[in-house]
Amino acid sequence: MAKIGNEIAKRSPKAEGVVNLVKSEHLDQALARVEVEEVWGIGRRSAPRLRDKGIETALDLREAEEAWIKNKFGLPGLRTVLELRGTPCLTLKSSPPPKQGITTSRSFGAPVESLDDLKEAVADYVSRAAEKLRGQGSLARILTVFLMTNPFGKDSQYHNAIPIELPIPTDSTPELLHQALAGTERIFRKGYRYHKAGVMLSGLLPPDKVQADLWEKEGPGPERRRKLMQAHPGQCPDGRGDCGLCGGGDSQGLEDEIRAPL
Repeated sequence: MAKIGNEIAKRSPKAEGVVNLVKSEHLDQALARVEVEEVWGIGRRSAPRLRDKGIETALDLREAEEAWIKNKFGLPGLRTVLELRGTPCLTLKSSPPPKQGITTSRSFGAPVESLDDLKEAVADYVSRAAEKLRGQGSLARILTVFLMTNPFGKDSQYHNAIPIELPIPTDSTPELLHQALAGTERIFRKGYRYHKAGVMLSGLLPPDKVQADLWEKEGPGPERRRKLMQAHPGQCPDGRGDCGLCGGGDSQGLEDEIRAPL
C-alpha cells in the first residue's frame, strides 16, 4: 500500500509529493489505476495468470479469492492481497535483533612473527569487539582467539584457535583483554610468519540473564564497570586512567596493568 501511494504521489501534481491511502475515500479509485503487474510482490511473470483469471488491477487483486491466491502464489501472494486490504503482514522493526556472535579480525599488511606484535593486534580486535558487544547490550560467555599463516603462501603453515569459557559473562574490555592475551600466548608458535589474527565472542546473552558473582572482591562491580566502559572505552576499570586498550603502547605493560587487582 505504501508503494502504491508513493507511485501516485510521484505522478500526480495535486498530491504535492504526499499521498495517504489509509482509510482514504479515494482508495478504490487509486487501486483501480494500478496495473496488477505493478503491485509489489507480483511482477510481470505472475501477471499473466492473474489476468487470465480476470484480475487486471490492484483493486481486482484486493477482491480476489484468498484460497485461489494462496493455491497459485503461496503465502507471499496471500500476504500481498491482505496488505491491499489494509491488514499488515510484515512487522516493522526499529532495530535489528542482537547478533549471536561477534567476530573482529584482519589480515596483516606484512607477515608478523613476534608475539608482542600479535598481542598488540589482538588487543585492538578485543577493544573493537567489546565495543560492538556493549553497543547491542550483550555479554559474552566464550571468547575465541585464532592465529593463522597465509594458506596460499610458500612458508610453513600453521593455524590454531583457542576457545576460552569466561568465568562470568562480560562485556568488559579489560576482562576480555586479559583472557585474549593469555590465549594468544598459548597458541603462539615461534618460527611462523602469521598472516591473520582475530577474536570471536559467542554465547551472547542479555545482562539480566546473568547471575551475579557472589565471590567478587570489593571494588567496582560488573554494572559499574560496564557503565564506565561505555562512557570511557579506554579507561581502566577502577578509573585510574587510560589503559591503552586500543593496542597502542607496550603490550606486556598493558597486560600487567589489567592483571592488577581491582
